[in-house]
Amino acid sequence: MPNHFLVSVITPCFNQGSYLPECLESLIGQSYQNWECIVMDDGSKDDSLQIAQQYASKDARIQWASQSNQGPSAARNHAIALTKGEFIMPLDADDYISPTFLENAVGILRNSPQIKLVYPRCWMFGSKVGEMELRDYSYIDLMHGNIITITSLYRRSDFQKTSGYDEKMRVGWEDWEFYLSLLSPQDQVQKIDDFLYYRQKPGSREQSIEAEQAIELRRYIFLKHKEIYNQYFEDPINLTYQVKMLEREVRHLRNRDLLTRIKRHLQRIFSKP
Repeated sequence: MPNHFLVSVITPCFNQGSYLPECLESLIGQSYQNWECIVMDDGSKDDSLQIAQQYASKDARIQWASQSNQGPSAARNHAIALTKGEFIMPLDADDYISPTFLENAVGILRNSPQIKLVYPRCWMFGSKVGEMELRDYSYIDLMHGNIITITSLYRRSDFQKTSGYDEKMRVGWEDWEFYLSLLSPQDQVQKIDDFLYYRQKPGSREQSIEAEQAIELRRYIFLKHKEIYNQYFEDPINLTYQVKMLEREVRHLRNRDLLTRIKRHLQRIFSKP
């Protein structure tokens, strides 16, 4: 496939200097070579900015910029504003992609205008190893929780119809909210066999989200997209009632199972000679 279409790779970086080279090397090694990359340093205290500058001095496709620490959403938005590619791909500084992802993803979007977004499978490494389970895409499932990797390929023209990544969401899940803004129920999305290699680190943003924060984040996302949620889900009163009925049924099944196990244990005791 001709490398005619420029891909803008957006790499926010906050204290990821030890991982950034692996990320950028995965770009340099892509079979699809028509890309630009903006490394947006988000107020790092380590050598992230120096490493970005070193790579920029060796490869003109890599550029760097810096800002005070404002979070990954602001870093992505500001980086996108500095690019001009027809396609956009976020790639976090501590992750990397398989060599053919750009080639395959660009080919799909160019040849299939009905497909709005392409994303890879996800292989976790670091504190947790193995393929991340990602259900086959459906908009309904996306409304329940994120099922798309942060690294995906989509058109700039579609991005421009959104307000970008929500800069208020500094705790996490901003990628989930963005996909709800980018996609509509009618849009087609495709997962391909290329991999995003996603680094699992202890204390990462996603792992550190507490239960109360998760409740607030879900509420924030629901209220922001209330109109579409109301089209697909029942009113809260009936939904709450159904949840209570399910909880009651679960308790009943657990109690029945416990009673069965007690009876079996007593039978074994009294059946002994």
